[in-house]
Amino acid sequence: MGLLENMLGQKTQNSQSADTEARLGSLKSKYHSVVAAPPSERVTPVQTYIVRAGDTLSKIALHFYGDAKASPRIFEANRNVIKNPDLIHPGEVLKIPGGSKHSV
Repeated sequence: MGLLENMLGQKTQNSQSADTEARLGSLKSKYHSVVAAPPSERVTPVQTYIVRAGDTLSKIALHFYGDAKASPRIFEANRNVIKNPDLIHPGEVLKIPGGSKHSV
């Protein structure tokens, strides 16, 4: 093989390598969201709870988290439903952010 053929062969290999890299980059960006996040970044499931007569956010937080002081967490997740954290109504459907210790 001569010098020219050697150089052409090298050019072909380089262009194939660049083409492969481009395709890999495309696949990585296309399927990036499919890769599982590490446990610390995973989204925990959200439960729902239907408010009953006599319920308060503190009672609900105590039930789900074992801590009545976690009620702001429920309020923040339900700002579209609850306007005043001291006033919830029977029948309201609340989202309970994940990480709860207890289930319904």
